[in-house]
Amino acid sequence: MSSPSNFPLIPEIIKLIFEQLATDEYTLASLARTCRVFEDPALDVLWRELSDGFYQLVKCLPAHVWEEDEREDIQYVVLKQPIASADCFRFTYYARRVRRYTFNPESSVQVDASIYQALQLVMPCGEKLLPNVQKLTWDCEENTLPFIHMFLGPRLIKIDFVLSLILSPLELSLISAVYEHCPLLESVSISFPSSIRDVLPISHIRKAVEIMSSSIHKWEKLRSLVVETLTYSAFLEVSRLPRLEELVMQHCEFDVDTSHSTPRGGFPMLKSLKALACFRASDCISMMKAMDDSQLHSLTVVFAKVITSASWKQVFLTLAQHCCHDSLSDIVFWDRMFFPSVEILTHTRQEMVNFGALEPLLAFFNLQSFRLEVTKGIYFSDPSEIKKIATSWPKVQVLKLKPRFFSRGDEPSSITVVDLLTFVEHCPRLTQLGITFDAISPPEINRQNIFWNKTWDSNILELYVGDSPIRNPTLFAATLSGVFPYLKKITTIEEEEEMTRVGPLATGTNHNAWKQVEELMKLFSAVRDQERSSAST
Repeated sequence: MSSPSNFPLIPEIIKLIFEQLATDEYTLASLARTCRVFEDPALDVLWRELSDGFYQLVKCLPAHVWEEDEREDIQYVVLKQPIASADCFRFTYYARRVRRYTFNPESSVQVDASIYQALQLVMPCGEKLLPNVQKLTWDCEENTLPFIHMFLGPRLIKIDFVLSLILSPLELSLISAVYEHCPLLESVSISFPSSIRDVLPISHIRKAVEIMSSSIHKWEKLRSLVVETLTYSAFLEVSRLPRLEELVMQHCEFDVDTSHSTPRGGFPMLKSLKALACFRASDCISMMKAMDDSQLHSLTVVFAKVITSASWKQVFLTLAQHCCHDSLSDIVFWDRMFFPSVEILTHTRQEMVNFGALEPLLAFFNLQSFRLEVTKGIYFSDPSEIKKIATSWPKVQVLKLKPRFFSRGDEPSSITVVDLLTFVEHCPRLTQLGITFDAISPPEINRQNIFWNKTWDSNILELYVGDSPIRNPTLFAATLSGVFPYLKKITTIEEEEEMTRVGPLATGTNHNAWKQVEELMKLFSAVRDQERSSAST
């Protein structure tokens, strides 16, 4: 007979049960009041995350030391009487259970600075307000920033700082000193709000970059780093961090010319790299050259302006030369220009990204997702190029080769719907396909046709057609339904989010026809389902 010691301890079982109630605060509070066995595990889950405001803890102080005061439609908890050490028992009883805290300046109830000042005086020397907090998100609001050090505990492993538009000296000091307060940090995010990023003075960004760059070498335990940008020397320092798995740069514009740089291999543990606003192709190429020792899984590069086809080719070639071919499974490249001129959109075939530029990327044989969006467009001269892509990436699930705006090239696409069958044959996992092709002349509907003498088993659910030309929606819907029986959605270039920002240029002529195809395919799919149902009975 098994002894009791062979069974899991009751507290472990209770903890597992209470974890399932993490979103049910009322039930957890009731359980905590039921008996002492339930009290601690229920309170640990109930107070684990403090995201609605620090006032919830402040109100655990005796009611005579605080009061509520309304100012400009915002409710404040303010100091009413002095706080004594004995008043903090319930406060600390719950505060030690908090593991994640988000300071939200938009909260409907705010804590007045007088409360922080009083707590700072009454707490034992060196003790933090949340001594066991592990994850901290802080919006650097002017009134509460002076008290942030009271939350920077030694157990913190993740910090997310959102800097202000003012970028005060106190914020810069905080960036520099955070490692001394939190030596166990594994994840750091220091950035400006996306809503003000485009209007920030260059001097602000440079100050933040200089401070961050000078502190980077201390953060040896880092696994994730999100920053506005880095100096080139700091980027090289980051490449030597032994545990870094994720790097995100909101801007990538190095402070020196890197076109002739030859950095040694770095990033031994890096899995994900995002450069969200590259201003020069040379900076992107320099990043790739530092990847020799990495086992990169995911790469996202967004260019802040249109780059030439020659630059695209060099970027792709460098990536293939320096990144591990069997580890990289997710690639995203696109150039970002919200208000392109007609001159930029009017281009020749030579200015478009062609198969010759893409070909080096075929070496990444484990690729599962590839997204390329180019303002100048993408051009394939021969259907055999499509076959090379399909056979090189048999595991691909998402493949989008998209122009970012309406085509004004000098030649129509040489790819037809027949060529899409290559993806059906060689990419069985493909669920999302995006490519511009010629749909003006669909194959004839007859039993000798390739579309009708074979049963196709495609898993494609979404098809992006851009501004692909189409003439006969009904006939094309009949053709397409035989190849993509599970297709649920057809997206045109007019439906892209960015297209709403280019004003009069957003005037596609094929959108309505493709929407008609989408509706007809739903009808055909319903008919097929009904036929299968009838046949089974």
